[in-house]
Amino acid sequence: MLHVFHLGALTLAGRLLWLLSAVDEQGAFTHPTLEGELPAGLAAMAARYGAKNLRAEPALAELAAPLGIESGPLPTQALRPRAVLAFALVNGHSLFQSPSVVASFLEACARFGEAAPWTLFKSTEAFRIALAEGWRHGIREAAVLGSDEDCGLALFDRTGSTERLSAALRSGRSAAARRIDSVSVQFQSSPTWAVEAVQAGYGLSEFPSVVRLERGRPREPEPEEILQLGAALRSVALLAGEDARPELDAQVEVSAEGYLVVARASRPEAMVSRDPLPSVRSSRTLYGWVPRPRNVSS
Repeated sequence: MLHVFHLGALTLAGRLLWLLSAVDEQGAFTHPTLEGELPAGLAAMAARYGAKNLRAEPALAELAAPLGIESGPLPTQALRPRAVLAFALVNGHSLFQSPSVVASFLEACARFGEAAPWTLFKSTEAFRIALAEGWRHGIREAAVLGSDEDCGLALFDRTGSTERLSAALRSGRSAAARRIDSVSVQFQSSPTWAVEAVQAGYGLSEFPSVVRLERGRPREPEPEEILQLGAALRSVALLAGEDARPELDAQVEVSAEGYLVVARASRPEAMVSRDPLPSVRSSRTLYGWVPRPRNVSS
C-alpha cells in the first residue's frame, strides 16, 4: 500500500503547482509528481500505481473518492519523508537526491531547538568550529542568530567573520555584511504547509530556511554544505546543553550519502588556538571549504 500526501501550493516559474508523493510500508517515498491541479496529480498517480494500491491522506479524501482511492491518516513512517520533501522543495531541488542528508539536518535542527542556545549566547559571540571531511580539515566560525522568535545559526567560511559582520551592521554597511561568505539557517513561520510537515515529522515549531551567501550573492545550498551546517548545529547544541562543561569542546560525527563530517566546537570564551581535527576517511572528498544512517557522538 502506498500512502499519498501533498505539499504546496508552491510557485515555480510563475505557476502555482502542487507536489504529490507517496510512502510505502517501509517508509520509502515514490518519485514526486508536480501538477497545476490536485485532481490531475491524483489521477496521474492512480494511473501509475493503480487506485487500489493507494490510500490518500484525509486532506485529499474528497478528491480521491471519485478516482476509487481510499483515504486515511498518514502512518508514522510517512511523516519524516514528507518533511524531507518539504525541506528540499523550499531550500533547493538538488537536495531531492540526498534525502538522508536532509533527514540528518532536520534532526540537528530539532536538537538545536531543544537546547535553545540563543538564550545563552549573543549573536556577537563567535564559536570556533573545526571541520574535517575526508583528508581535509579547516577552521570555521559560527554564531547563534536572533532570539526565540527569530533564531538560527550562521556558519562562516573564515574566522573573524562574526566581528566583521557586527561592525558592518553597526555602521549601516549592509552591502559589506552580505559579502561575508556563510551558510546559515533561520527558523521561520512560513510557508504554512512546510511548517506543518516538519512539525509532524521532527517536532519543529518553525521551518528551517537555509541560505548560502557567496561573494555577496545567495544561492541554493549543496548537500555537503547542509551536512556541515548540521554538524555545527549539533555541536553548538551540545555546548548549550545542561550537562555541558565550559572547559570542554563539543565534538560530533555526522554521516550521510557517503560523506562523513567531524565537527569540534569551542565556546566563545574559549576561542584560543588549538590543533585542528585529524583527517577522517570518507567515500567522497570536498575540494575546498565552501559556505542531506547517521552517527552522532559527543
